[in-house]
Amino acid sequence: MAASSSPVENALLDGKDDALASLSAVDKMSQLSVSLQKIRDRPYEDPKYVAKPLYKIGDEVVVCSQYYYFATIVEVAVDFECPELHKIVPSYRLKYRDWRKYDTAFEWAVEYDISALYGSLSNPFELWFAHFWNSSHKWSKLKKEKKQGIFVLTKEHYIKIAKEVDEQFRESFSIDDPQITLQKFFGLP
Repeated sequence: MAASSSPVENALLDGKDDALASLSAVDKMSQLSVSLQKIRDRPYEDPKYVAKPLYKIGDEVVVCSQYYYFATIVEVAVDFECPELHKIVPSYRLKYRDWRKYDTAFEWAVEYDISALYGSLSNPFELWFAHFWNSSHKWSKLKKEKKQGIFVLTKEHYIKIAKEVDEQFRESFSIDDPQITLQKFFGLP
């Protein structure tokens, strides 16, 4: 759930790009993750919020479970009481892509840990972030099954997403130079 401001968020908001220079790409992504989670949490923190599922059975999503994975929604529930919010939040039973063992192929996730892969609920920045989160972390210690279905964008999808994300980034921070991309800004490979 929501956390206090991160060094990355503060640096971005204060225009102090040099504050980011001392952080590794993984640390930058970790701090960005904190800020992104705060954005995801906002709708659920609204006192008027009433649980109404955004997704339906069959929707293809990306889910955060240490890494980001492809998954398909197989069941929808509105009975999870979030301990931080003290209110009901929709949850979804997911089937991970390419996972073979029945006992690990399915998992429940709350709505704020899911991103739509396609359609009107798809958020280019969340997909960009998930791609780079997975790309910037080492997978070698993961069990073989945990490496299956891990989320990465195809080259074509990345180009489309990156263009949208970079335009939004430059507009948000009044950057006129089209050579500055969010990927370069964070020093990501």
